Amino acid sequence: MPSFPAGGVATVCTTTVAYIATRESRRIVGDVTQTLNDQLLQRCWPDVINIAVSNNDIKGQISSDWMRIGMISPNLEIESPYRILLPRG
Repeated sequence: MPSFPAGGVATVCTTTVAYIATRESRRIVGDVTQTLNDQLLQRCWPDVINIAVSNNDIKGQISSDWMRIGMISPNLEIESPYRILLPRG
């Protein structure tokens, strides 16, 4: 628990360790995979666990026909199904 000196500002010391890994190098391959088409067509899932408003961040992977024709996906409401978190198999 931080202590508060007379000035009222708490001093907290933390220690962090360097984490060397490629950005998003750990991924779950789930029973379901969401695609850009799912987002653009606003697909509904029967087991939805999250609703967010976002665009599709392709992170340099241009595997969608939408990206190949130069479309930048807009911010849309997208549902995330529970099965996306369950490992395939």
